[in-house]
Amino acid sequence: MSMPLVRRSFTVEEYHRMARAGVFAEGDRVELLDGAIVQMTPIGPEHSGCVGALTSNAHSPGVSRNRPAGGRHPGVTANRQPLTANR
Repeated sequence: MSMPLVRRSFTVEEYHRMARAGVFAEGDRVELLDGAIVQMTPIGPEHSGCVGALTSNAHSPGVSRNRPAGGRHPGVTANRQPLTANR
């Protein structure tokens, strides 16, 4: 007889508490996606190239300077909490 797998969703507050408590190892690439902690794949050269192109385009003439243009940290929303454990 097998027992059903019970999943638990985490809140943003719980996720950040776990990060501060050292639950994630140095260099872990994890995100909170819809309550689930998901290990993210490493950033490859294609991704880096696209981020570089988008960042340089964001600094092109005619683009608002009021918005930050950096590719290091994706936007944080209620459903997505990125974390790279680089303490």
